Amino acid sequence: MRTSTAVILQLFLAANVTAAFSFTAKPVSHSTSISSSSLSMKTIAVFGASGLTSSECVYQALKNGDTVIGLARTPENLVIPAGSGGSSAGSPLSDDKLTMIKGSVTNADDVAKVFAAGKVDGVIVGLGGMCIGVLWFASFLN
Repeated sequence: MRTSTAVILQLFLAANVTAAFSFTAKPVSHSTSISSSSLSMKTIAVFGASGLTSSECVYQALKNGDTVIGLARTPENLVIPAGSGGSSAGSPLSDDKLTMIKGSVTNADDVAKVFAAGKVDGVIVGLGGMCIGVLWFASFLN
């Protein structure tokens, strides 16, 4: 009896939730007055920029036309990622829109250098592991 009551209750709740959240989508209209290049004019700060995931973010942002300010302990380790770099993968990553800063996220002065390097529109934090430095950095952003 308990199982059947639970099943009926689940069916009842599912039906009411579906009814409560159902909607009819309106067609999306796209404006052609905005060029795609004007949408990609932004500066992104990347912490841990030379890491595997972050290097992919840096590469994709640069390919999108964005400016990137990266902070890494070893900026010379930033290479074109294997994920999307094709035959250039593994080569040093350099671009006129890329500024790399050697430093650590556990050093407030190094973090401040990133924000002093330009007006930052977005931040990507790609720090590996859950270490005390990551916790300190998270508290710095709040």
